[in-house]
Amino acid sequence: MVIALRKLLRNVSRDKAILYGHKLNGNLKAIMDYSQRIGGDTRLYFLTMDPAYYRALKQSGRPVLLALNPVHMYRLVSAFAVMTSHGLHIMIPLVRFSDLKFIDVWHGIPYKGFDADDFRVQRHYDEIWVTSDLMKNLYAKQFGFRESIL
Repeated sequence: MVIALRKLLRNVSRDKAILYGHKLNGNLKAIMDYSQRIGGDTRLYFLTMDPAYYRALKQSGRPVLLALNPVHMYRLVSAFAVMTSHGLHIMIPLVRFSDLKFIDVWHGIPYKGFDADDFRVQRHYDEIWVTSDLMKNLYAKQFGFRESIL
């Protein structure tokens, strides 16, 4: 549905970015906190599939969307980017079949023992943010990412 609506609504303002992970913590929380502190033209929303977590974030004043709410999905339709801390779950088709930009910030570093196959979806992302040149080298050499997206 999101893919089709994006094609129909080409002229919609693309001033939103969606943050997606299991919880609003780690790198995603730091990015949202920083964005809220400095302001700016881009509006960030955290997307969750968990109704109880949605209510808790909403009550705390966070800009949050519930993936199960069709009205909230309009924000995803009109976003320019999705930033993830790991995986996309049901949104994987958006990587290949939409014009959304995808950025991965992981949890900071990958878990010990991961191999190149653990990053199948992220290989199709537009950007992978890493913490240092050392991590950039690890992602390129050990996990097989193109250096141009790191």
